[in-house]
Amino acid sequence: MLFDVNNNLLASVTSRFAKLLPFILNEKEQLFVLTHALDRDNEEKGLKSEWLVGEETPGGILLDISYDDFLILTQVRRGLSNLQINTLFTAAKKTNNAGYIPQIFQAEILNRFGSSLFFLPMAIFVIIIAWRYRTKARPRYLFVLLLPILPVVFHGLVFLYRSVFNIIGIWLVISFGFIPALVLFIVTLALLLFISLIALSAQHG
Repeated sequence: MLFDVNNNLLASVTSRFAKLLPFILNEKEQLFVLTHALDRDNEEKGLKSEWLVGEETPGGILLDISYDDFLILTQVRRGLSNLQINTLFTAAKKTNNAGYIPQIFQAEILNRFGSSLFFLPMAIFVIIIAWRYRTKARPRYLFVLLLPILPVVFHGLVFLYRSVFNIIGIWLVISFGFIPALVLFIVTLALLLFISLIALSAQHG
């Protein structure tokens, strides 16, 4: 289906088969959806598309979008978690006309960077806390009771960790923009890493 900027239906086509072809019209990249299928063995046989709305055009329908941008949109519809980091940068620049705001992808970029880069200083703080509050008596069989509980606790902590960074990333992008938020992330990371190393070196015994 093809809509205009006011969401008015311009054309509606149904077909059993379709083929996407890059097309250049007036030096502008567009996408041609070929909906007329031919039989390789019999040229007289074929499956034509059925036009429900709009004026029929030979062979298919022409979309005002480039082939590469269309492929990005198909990946975006599968969810942000399925997108690679380079695709997120590209989608933030090229999907604005398709109804996606760039802050969605920028917040996901910060979430990816934050959840991975901040893991090191957070792990150091966890080691410090575990070392300071370790048991002195060394009980022999207590760890056996903790084996079924620890995976659940760790899963909950990881989920909470990622959720917090996701919320922080969205708030920073909306409030300050992507570049200032990225700079703030880097400065905070360096500060936390420095503090965690100092705190780790201060542990004794």
